[in-house]
Amino acid sequence: MDIQALVIAMRELQERIVATRHQHGFETDWENFPVKVMLVVTEMAEAVEAHRRWLARSTVPSKQIQEDIAEELVDALIRILDIAHSLDLDFVTALCRKMDVNDRRPHLHGKRY
Repeated sequence: MDIQALVIAMRELQERIVATRHQHGFETDWENFPVKVMLVVTEMAEAVEAHRRWLARSTVPSKQIQEDIAEELVDALIRILDIAHSLDLDFVTALCRKMDVNDRRPHLHGKRY
């Protein structure tokens, strides 16, 4: 994987996310950090709710349910990238470091799931 290309693409995406947020009049900073993180949690809960709707109807996820879950996960990712950029966190470097740590962990690293 070309890490430099990933860094450039992620930073460009973050800048687009921040520009869109500004265009709509929202702000992200250290003061509202807890609120912004809880909005990420809300998006993840919406993904779980879409999964729950699927389980109530079928054993095979429909295209619509897959799209609904993907949209909620993307909403969470957008919020995470916005927070990272707005708080001047080096998200891409942290992501690469964490992946290196995860690569070195043993299978299930002592956990059941």
